[in-house]
Amino acid sequence: MTTTFKNQLIIVVAIFLLVPDEFSAQIITGTVHDSHTSEVVPFANIYFNNSFNGTVSDLNGNFSLNVDPNPGQDIIVSCIGYKSELIEDYTAGEYYKVYLTPVQYMLEPLEIVAPGVSHKKMVKAFKKEFLGRTKNAKKCTIENIEDLYLEYDSITRTLIVSCSQPLIISNNALGYRIKYFLEEFKEDRDNMHYLGYSIFEEDTTLSKREMKKIKKRREKAYLGSRMHFLRALWNDELQASEFTLKDIDTGTHTNLLDNVKIKNEDERYLLSKHPLRITYSKSRVISSISFHGTDRIQFTANGYFNPKGINWHGHMRKQRMGDQLPYEYLLLDSNGR
Repeated sequence: MTTTFKNQLIIVVAIFLLVPDEFSAQIITGTVHDSHTSEVVPFANIYFNNSFNGTVSDLNGNFSLNVDPNPGQDIIVSCIGYKSELIEDYTAGEYYKVYLTPVQYMLEPLEIVAPGVSHKKMVKAFKKEFLGRTKNAKKCTIENIEDLYLEYDSITRTLIVSCSQPLIISNNALGYRIKYFLEEFKEDRDNMHYLGYSIFEEDTTLSKREMKKIKKRREKAYLGSRMHFLRALWNDELQASEFTLKDIDTGTHTNLLDNVKIKNEDERYLLSKHPLRITYSKSRVISSISFHGTDRIQFTANGYFNPKGINWHGHMRKQRMGDQLPYEYLLLDSNGR
């Protein structure tokens, strides 16, 4: 090999190594706009729900997001003062214009209190339903609880909660800080419903000793959860993961494999015309799932699912934000792998 050829080869290799990650990563770009004025919206959050993966639009409303780590998941666009929007069907390399609809809030947090219902009672009721009632939930703190808008109707016994700012949640049990954009919260005597989107961050202030305890709590929160169930379903590991399923209407056991349909390499559907009972044998917890206005769950390999028309019951319903794990969570074995 000649010296000249060697030098050329070294240059080619060096150039290859210097190629930025953007050329290999799956990136989407775009701008965020106000739907009423068409003006750009700076500092909007563009992210995958319940994950670490997100970015913020610049002063001109521009953004760039790597979609590689979260295949099949919807992208959320949120900003203070606006209703969140979803980018459901997207292609890497494409450019998107996102229009956010402004939401009107009072200048000060609203509080409408019915006779016999104090502010403290309303906040307590909200936290129980939103964060949950588990040990992990009780160790959560909403740092800006004063930003809530609270309204209680004593005739219908309905509690409505909204917030003009994202809720900042410190989950001291699981070691996460969460920014949560609350879109809806309504509880009455018969039902409770809330909708929102979250961005996770690791709590980097924890010691190694604290993290050891937190990892055990994370594992306990994961086992038997919706995320665990859907990942096992994706990988055809329901039996190995100690899940058993029964069609509630017919009373027959099913492995659901015939009910899983492939949409593409990143998304699948679980089809069922009947509610299903889900038993996680390892901890003897029972859950169920019912369908309203749909006969399917769209889900991905990491356990993400489209919640539209889906109702969870039992153990999986009890796990609220206080037990929520980011979709990047991985259950490690005894060797840390």
